[in-house]
Amino acid sequence: MVPADAGRARRVCADAEALAATVATGAAGGKGATRDAGAPAPPAKRQKGASSASSKSPWVYDLHAVLLHKGGGTASGHYVAQVRHANSGDWWQFDDEGVSRLGSHLTTADVCAAPKGKGKRAANAPPPAGAGGGKGARVSSSQAYMLMYVRRGANDGPEPQPPASVASEVQAEARVMEAERSAHARRVADERAAVEARREEVRRVLAAARLPLDAAPDAPFRWVATEWLRKWADGVDAPGAIDNAGLLCKHGKVPPSAVPRMRRITVEAWRTLQRAHGGGPELCLDDRCTECMAAASSAALAERARGSDAATAAAQVERLLKSSGIPEAVPAKAGAAESAVVDLTEGGPALVTQGFFVTKRWAKAWVRQVGGGKALGADAPCEGLLCEHGHLAPRGPPRLLLPAPLWKQVRALMPARGEAERGPSTQGVQIASEVASDTTECPLCAASVASADALAMSAAATAAAERERAPGVAAGKPAHINVTGSGAQSCVLLPGAWVDQWRAYLSSAAAARHDVPPLDRPRPFDYSKMLCTHGGLMVKPPPLVVRKGGYAAPSKASAGEGGRGALAAVAEVEAEALAELYPPPEQQQRELVRAKVEVVVDVAEEGAAAQEQTALVCSPAVCMTCLCLATEEDTTRRATFAVARLRFRMIPADKYAIAEQAPDPAMRATKRRRARKLTVTLDVGSALTLGELSLAIMAETNVNPRDQRLLKDGVELKGAGRTLFDCRVTPESELEVVYTEDHQGNEDLVDLLDSGAQGGGKLERGFAGTALTQ
Repeated sequence: MVPADAGRARRVCADAEALAATVATGAAGGKGATRDAGAPAPPAKRQKGASSASSKSPWVYDLHAVLLHKGGGTASGHYVAQVRHANSGDWWQFDDEGVSRLGSHLTTADVCAAPKGKGKRAANAPPPAGAGGGKGARVSSSQAYMLMYVRRGANDGPEPQPPASVASEVQAEARVMEAERSAHARRVADERAAVEARREEVRRVLAAARLPLDAAPDAPFRWVATEWLRKWADGVDAPGAIDNAGLLCKHGKVPPSAVPRMRRITVEAWRTLQRAHGGGPELCLDDRCTECMAAASSAALAERARGSDAATAAAQVERLLKSSGIPEAVPAKAGAAESAVVDLTEGGPALVTQGFFVTKRWAKAWVRQVGGGKALGADAPCEGLLCEHGHLAPRGPPRLLLPAPLWKQVRALMPARGEAERGPSTQGVQIASEVASDTTECPLCAASVASADALAMSAAATAAAERERAPGVAAGKPAHINVTGSGAQSCVLLPGAWVDQWRAYLSSAAAARHDVPPLDRPRPFDYSKMLCTHGGLMVKPPPLVVRKGGYAAPSKASAGEGGRGALAAVAEVEAEALAELYPPPEQQQRELVRAKVEVVVDVAEEGAAAQEQTALVCSPAVCMTCLCLATEEDTTRRATFAVARLRFRMIPADKYAIAEQAPDPAMRATKRRRARKLTVTLDVGSALTLGELSLAIMAETNVNPRDQRLLKDGVELKGAGRTLFDCRVTPESELEVVYTEDHQGNEDLVDLLDSGAQGGGKLERGFAGTALTQ
């Protein structure tokens, strides 16, 4: 009797030899025997033009199953199986839990793997026109992942027998495998028995190791190390001999500190464990170390006394903090001693004139540490009190004067730092261990601080005077322009970067201190970077906003392009005041750029309603030729990038249509931003084509490229072969993708990949539509 495995091995060998003979016969045939490299076709497809020898070969294979892969890459997607019934010959589709009958023949629509509930063909419905179907029909799909064939007549006639050598080898290997299986079963049984015996031992010993609840206080017991007991109870193998040596102190006894690291067990359990594992030493109540216990008691009493002293000192320091009259700064007279009337004891107030200085910040932190029961740290109590010359800093941190006895008590409670210990601070100034109250103020630092204060006050006064001359510009208010009636009829355009610099100068001057100097006063403004060779402007004027009684132009300019900057609208009176405060250098002419509102009546089509458009007209005028050239250069420069991160707002088509119904362009843009479903971020280069970009978006969102509409600043981009550079897409562009769900991946993507979007190369038929072509 030959084992079933041997019979299958013989059939596989015979099939392989037959398939090799068929391939060799087909290769020697006519035109129909050839195939594309990398696109293996089944023998059934090669029969159409094969030679007569190939058609008469008994080794013919029929398609039995098709595995389909839906998705743009090999790392993700969905698999669907289509299998032909062996008896009825009908094809069935298996899609997760969904099973459907496809009919007696496959069509192109079937092997394109429609999603569940979409695109299914009725079981008895005829194939659609042009879709293929029937015997000998050609079916094409890029989603076919694997094809499975069955040889015709494989089960007819006597079963082929393998050679005798193969059968003997299979039987020998079967005997070896059976012996290994039996040995493995015995090992598993032995290990299970050992584990069960180990568990029983642990349960029995632990049950006997627990002391009774009603045991007498002097009942005998033994100590065992917790670490060894845990290893013994949790491990499968024995942990070795009992090791209680780590519980002993230097006197060879059990100290109080070892209590958390040991457990009490009964004498019976101890003897059981010692007989089984050995080790020791055996520890009982008589093995307590009296010397360590006395030392621990003394340390606890000392710590309690230390805590009591710390609480008393903290209470006194807290009274000083509450009732201290020490000012934040040093008195005007250098070297004057501070004094405070404080209630240090319950006996009444006392005048403190001599002692030592500490910072109030440190005193508050120290009181909190004592009150919270935390360990007292070694932070420097005098940090920042002395200057680099070793005297009191004129503008040091707020300080507190502690009486000498109280300071001595606080120093005793702090960790030892050395009598004259000093350490570098963050400013490079040495931190003293203590600062006596008779330490004088540094005259050099006092003079420097006075000079810095005078400079700050002068800068603040100058900035306040300039702010009064141009309050609207300083506050960032827009410039109002009236078209009719009284009021300003025009405005002045100043360089936006200079206006921002002037506002920053005003803010810094108002907040200037001796240690924070103000910013430098800005230089006079000029328009040299904004004028072309023809004398015109190369910068657009700011946009207008409709206001009651006229218009308003923003005085806060956004960043300009190409280093030219932007313009900010300023009222004429304030602009002339700024021009007077910041005159141009000698032998240099400067004319203010003035602008007024011009109303243009525009009739788009004959019979249509007239529309009024308003805009600022500058003097000098904007040179459109130079402006267009400069804008194109800037756009070209920004649209050329190797790799940049672009963000795409995904907007459903129905919500986009609702947003586009808004009458105002700004309102339409706002509605589009609110209608986004998600944001996709891609790292791409400017040489990427729109077709490749659609496939990259599909890989992230699973949206078919046919369902995508790419918009840049509200304008649709068309042309799969155009690059991002051709469309002038920059990292700052506002990109949107309007999508639908019409296709959902149920159509072939070969034509998208073969349309030239991949650089014009011809794709290989066998791998079209897969990640191998990317």
